[in-house]
Amino acid sequence: MNIRVARNALCVLACATVAGCGGSSGGSVTSGSNAVGAVYAMTNAADTNTVVAYARAADGTLTLIGSAATEGQGSGPTNVASGPGGNAIDPLASNYALVMSTDNRFVFAVNAGSDEVSSFIVNSDFSLSHVSTVASGGSAPVSIATIDNAIFVANSNAGVGTITSFTVSETGALTSAGGEVTLAGRPTAISLTKDKNTLIATLVDTLQLQVYSVANTALTETSLFSYPAPPEGRNVANPFGLDTFEHNGAQFAIVADARVFAVNGTEPDPQTSSVTTFSVSGGQLSIVSDDIRADDDGDDSVGPITACWAVTNADGTMAFIAKTNDNSITSYNLNESGEAVLSASTAFAEDGDFTEDGLTDQFVIGNVVYQLVSAAGSVLSLSINADTGVLTEIDRDTDLSLVGGNQGITGF
Repeated sequence: MNIRVARNALCVLACATVAGCGGSSGGSVTSGSNAVGAVYAMTNAADTNTVVAYARAADGTLTLIGSAATEGQGSGPTNVASGPGGNAIDPLASNYALVMSTDNRFVFAVNAGSDEVSSFIVNSDFSLSHVSTVASGGSAPVSIATIDNAIFVANSNAGVGTITSFTVSETGALTSAGGEVTLAGRPTAISLTKDKNTLIATLVDTLQLQVYSVANTALTETSLFSYPAPPEGRNVANPFGLDTFEHNGAQFAIVADARVFAVNGTEPDPQTSSVTTFSVSGGQLSIVSDDIRADDDGDDSVGPITACWAVTNADGTMAFIAKTNDNSITSYNLNESGEAVLSASTAFAEDGDFTEDGLTDQFVIGNVVYQLVSAAGSVLSLSINADTGVLTEIDRDTDLSLVGGNQGITGF
């Protein structure tokens, strides 16, 4: 196995070392000593993949700390094989390329260009130190899920994906746990239910969700869910984005359905995206809300398309869906039965053409959505209005690669 462990425990660099680094509206480089948490975003650079660290203030604004190299290579602004990505906007065609451990001590990153996964330890000032970089067990890793002292990695493998598992040591070092499971198609996201008993994978090309039971680092397939045929006039659902939530111990999942990618070589006309919610029980998925559209005007030809990223807030009452082609975010309310109800069709809209910007990965802390703008190399801090579902920009930081291809964002 190819394993590289950092020889210098401190691998934090100034912003100037990031290729194509821009200025930060959040301020100058800081130690983050007054911060309440951190946000991390990945450049996915093809030469040296890098994670940029921000100190997070109580009001949700960010200040640049520095950056740390993964010691692996990303894809850069070029699609990985088999992905329906958008080059500079979404080269990995995935969610969760960068994630945190469940205890917020470590950060894990995919290196799709070198077929590796890296780990970092979070320092007391919220900067990162590289710990290890190991082979991912497949090609073009695109998504990671974490559980206690282990991680699962989805490899896209030019179409027929696999999931491999790794143990995480007390210092954050990764070691292969051996074995792998083969997916029924090309993964765009893997995520664990909140009780950590079930792992779900979205398969964008086969229109399926693959479900596994979880026991430590072992996965056992329990079901393969196939989307039902859509009603007349609606495109088939392309499951892409994924997040999980729970209410009173009941487990649920929400999937962002793009409804725009080619199926069996046939590319459909663009059409309004939607979400589907599921209850998760006994390793099985049951639809709760089906085809809840991202607008309510009934006109498929002009609605928001390419719903590809889904995140929920901590109490599972709201979901936010990022859509690249119209540079906007749609918000939904989630009730205790797991039903999704449209809140704001355009909760937030970025100015400019999607080819210049590209809203992709996102995550939520408290009442703030942190949104990666992949092609533009920006991180947006968006305050949530829980009553209306509308998001208001409170900060914008521009410290990522200006050549595009940035992918992956996480924090605490």
